[in-house]
Amino acid sequence: GVIEAVGPGVDVSRIGQRVWVYHAAYQRQYGTAAQFTVVPARQAVPIPDGISLDQAAALGIPYLTAYGSLFSDGPIEGQTVLVHGGAGAVGHAAIQLARRAGAHVIATVSTAAKGAIAADAGAHVVVDYTADGAVDAIRSAARAGVDRIIEVDLTRNLDLDLAVLVPGGVIVTYAADATDPQIPVRTLMMQNASLRFVLVYRFEPALLAEGVELRVSDEARTHLDALAGDIAAVTEDDFATEFLDLIISVGVVGSVHEAVDHVNRFGSGHSEAIVTRSLAAAQAFQQGIDSAVVYVNASTRFTDGGEFGMGAEIGISTQKLHARGPIGLADLTTVKYLVTGTGQIR
Repeated sequence: GVIEAVGPGVDVSRIGQRVWVYHAAYQRQYGTAAQFTVVPARQAVPIPDGISLDQAAALGIPYLTAYGSLFSDGPIEGQTVLVHGGAGAVGHAAIQLARRAGAHVIATVSTAAKGAIAADAGAHVVVDYTADGAVDAIRSAARAGVDRIIEVDLTRNLDLDLAVLVPGGVIVTYAADATDPQIPVRTLMMQNASLRFVLVYRFEPALLAEGVELRVSDEARTHLDALAGDIAAVTEDDFATEFLDLIISVGVVGSVHEAVDHVNRFGSGHSEAIVTRSLAAAQAFQQGIDSAVVYVNASTRFTDGGEFGMGAEIGISTQKLHARGPIGLADLTTVKYLVTGTGQIR
């Protein structure tokens, strides 16, 4: 829909903006089928040009559910993904997202008409699960087996899923059946299989809205178990990489001094920031970090010649010594900017 009004603190320029909303019905009296609804600003996500309101309306539940089901354990490129109910809302979305992510996609349906819908969404192979030989057809299409299964009816399909799943594979179920399934614990153990349950309302909305990939340490993962989106194990190379993409590396340190050591080891000497209410932590960070600009409670995106009042940006130097030829004491000094804010972003 279109934003009609905004509350205090929200940019008034958002009025008239085309947006899609999520979780509007969760724990609220009125939902997304109402003529008007009120949601936090972050839950009203701008619709890109070229996308219709009809297309955007599907994003709130089906695509968020499909995204979380597919990527909750990391990238799926090169994997074989089996999507049950490929003609349904979530299944249809999962086929598209999995295909776009580089997976080999198999979809199950119950009729030829539904098969056409799943094929149109991008499934490489469509199998009628009601037909004799459905398991063999999936095995044949999967080549070396199925890595990940997006499940809509766990009670009915569990035997089939276990028959085609590779050792170490994952079954993700996003729907609750009227009758809870009996879980064959030993069979799952013997296959080192994972059974994952997802509920869209427990996903981290900001991450899903932005499509952020997390690369986290083992300790950080214990704090992020409730998050959906891409979560992968972080490496030392990740901490030293500027991704130029919606990817962040997350680690846990024991103190601000450990944080300083970590940043000085992996940072570029360009710009670093700390978000804190502690004046002592802020001072220790600014004094200890060896970078051209060190921020407290402000975005590092302010490191720009124009923002610093220097006119057009020529470049940003991370080196310390610019003198050439005979030098005096002044030439042995360098510049370090300390910037303190109250949550400003750019």
